[in-house]
Formats: sequence, C-alpha cells, structure tokens
Amino acid sequence: MNNHAPLFNKNPERPIKLTIRADRIRDLKRGHPWVYASSLTSLPAAEPGSFAIIRDSGGKILAKGMYDPASSIAFRICALEEELNDELIASRIVKAIQKRSSLLKKQTTAFRLIHGEGDYLPGLVCDQFSQTGVIQTDGDGPARFWCLENLAQLIAATADLKAIYHKPRSGSERQGRALVGKSPSNPVQFSEHGAVFETDLVNGQKTGFFLDQRENRLLIRSFTQNRSVLNLFGYTGGFSVSAGLGGASSVVTVDIAKPAIADAEKNWLLNHLAAERHQGVATNAFDYLTKTLEEKRFFDLVIADPPSFVSSQAALEKGRGAYVSIFTQSAMTVSKGGLLALSSCSSQISSELFFEICSESISKARRRATVLHSSGQPFDHPFPLACTEMRYLKFILFQLD
Repeated sequence: MNNHAPLFNKNPERPIKLTIRADRIRDLKRGHPWVYASSLTSLPAAEPGSFAIIRDSGGKILAKGMYDPASSIAFRICALEEELNDELIASRIVKAIQKRSSLLKKQTTAFRLIHGEGDYLPGLVCDQFSQTGVIQTDGDGPARFWCLENLAQLIAATADLKAIYHKPRSGSERQGRALVGKSPSNPVQFSEHGAVFETDLVNGQKTGFFLDQRENRLLIRSFTQNRSVLNLFGYTGGFSVSAGLGGASSVVTVDIAKPAIADAEKNWLLNHLAAERHQGVATNAFDYLTKTLEEKRFFDLVIADPPSFVSSQAALEKGRGAYVSIFTQSAMTVSKGGLLALSSCSSQISSELFFEICSESISKARRRATVLHSSGQPFDHPFPLACTEMRYLKFILFQLD
C-alpha cells in the first residue's frame, strides 16, 4: 500500500464540532465507543461519516472520530488523547490481524479479522475465508468515513489475502464490489476444526457464514455420539455437520430457505458423511415443530439458533414472545434426558434476559433442566467492557429431565 494513501476521510482543519452533555462524559471516559444523538447538545448538519471532535461545555477536546447526524449513534470514537492519524489506524489493523493469526490459523481458515469497536476500528468488520476477505460497514457513517480501497490493500498485505470483497449489509442500496482482486463469483471453501464448509460470500447471509458460532459448533460435536439431532434455523448446516462428525445417528436440518438447505446437504457430503444420516427440510421452523409434536416424534438433541427476533428496543416484547414460543416447542421435542441448545444473536436481549427467556420456555414445556454450558461470542469478536450493547451472542446447552 502507498504509505501516503489515506485510511480515513479527515479534515482536521475544519472538523465538525460537537458538544457532549455533562452527564454523559463519564460514559465516554469509561471507554464506551459511541455517543448517542440524545447525548449531544445539538446535531449540526453534515454528511454521514464526517470527521468530528467531541468537546465538553468548556471547549476541551475529549474525542475524535466520525459523525452521522442521521444515526442514533451520532458519533463513533476513534481516538481520545492520542492523535488520530493513519499510523494509528494502520497499527490497530496490524495488531488485530496478528492476534487472530497467531491463535486461530492452526484450527481454522475462517475467522473474523477485524471486529469494529472491539478492535478500536468503529463500524468496520472484516472476515477471512481461506484467502478471501469480506468487508462490511455498519451504516452510512462508517461506509463514508473509511477509505475502504486503501484499508483493503493494507488488510490483504498483512493477512496474505488474494481478494477482498465489500459486501453491503442487508437492505442497503449499495452494490457489492471487489476492493482487492476479483469478486468471489464461486463459493469459497474453508476448514474449521477439521470440518470442511463451502459458502457463497456474495449471496450468503451476513459475510457468508456465522463464524461467531465456531466454538459452539465444536462443543456440539462432543455431545452427539449416537444421538438423533434436530437443527432448527440450520442455514447451511454448520451445527448439522458438526453433529455428523461427532457421530450423530441422524440429523435433520430445518431452514425456511431452499438454497440454504441445498447448501447444508452439500456441506454434509463435503465431509464424507453418509447421505442417509441427514435430512434437509425447507420449511418454517415453527410449523415443523408443530407437526413434530403432533406426530409425537422426539430428538436426543435439539438446536434452536433463530435469527434476531428483536431489531430494536420497541420490538423487545414481541421478540421476547417469539423466543419463548420457539424455545418452548423445542424443549417439548427433546427426548427424556436429552439435550437442548438455545441461542440468540440479538443485542437487544441481554444475557440476563436471555436466561430468563430460556427458564420461562423450559418451564412452559413442563421440563426441568441442568445447564451444561453457557457462552457468548468467541475472542475474535471482542467488545469494549463499557459497551455491553456489543455483547450480542448468547448460547446455552441444557440437559433436560
């Protein structure tokens, strides 16, 4: 990369000047990476991703970063006392990549290289799949603040990637594009703890695969010997393949998307697992459970890893009800003495609330349970201690009565 190529869009001579309310300064100093719009005394007009500084009422500069007046997260902190420059950003990128490479390359060829605020690179995510990277940005502010082409060059050189693809988030009007090399027109294959997966990076969900469940998939593998397994919201079969490799007697993968089920069946065969031990069902998980209970069919292990049912605080109560409904039916489908794995990826659901939801669901199913394992996101998905909003993944493995 050209040493003079900028890594972010800045105008230090004329930054947007913002003033934080006095009662919110403590959050900033504790390390919270965001300043919400409600914490600012005013929201001056500016383009999303504008370089800005945060000041107190006396004019003292407290932080530098990116500003988006149209977002509830109006300001993302990139630096406090230190100078915000390309050298600082480059050092953070290199450090993040080296940390993952030293601990994960022997176990997997797919992991998160950069996790936004957790690596002091707000709004920027990059996942590695073998020698291909996928970058996503969290909204218009980060998308315009970061110089993605230059960042991609640095990431590719540091992580030894042949290609990096910028993938817009779901619902975005932007088109995906190659930042380094060519766009991944064909599915990319990668390994994970001895398992082999293939994923469509361009059309798949998120960046192409749910890498944050990696360690939980490995855990499931150790509990599936000679068990019948039901994998709900199974997507492309991550948990299913892990169960098969663990010696499951049979595995059923349920997902509403037919292409996902086709990919789940492909991933099953990629791992040289017997085709007759796996059944893919493209249907609604709620409908499948209703039919299964009517038929009085039970499984030794049921995994329920639904998409986020809670997209905002306003949707919390409705989403909570959806979790309780699917988890209750899942618990009712577990055979006596069997296992139940429940998960949520909603940042609006705290760990405490998730535990309450699981407890209520298992009680409604008239079952009793023992917690065998409880976890969150793996270390390549870090978050600042002061920002519990980024502690989004919850996973609990129960043994039922």
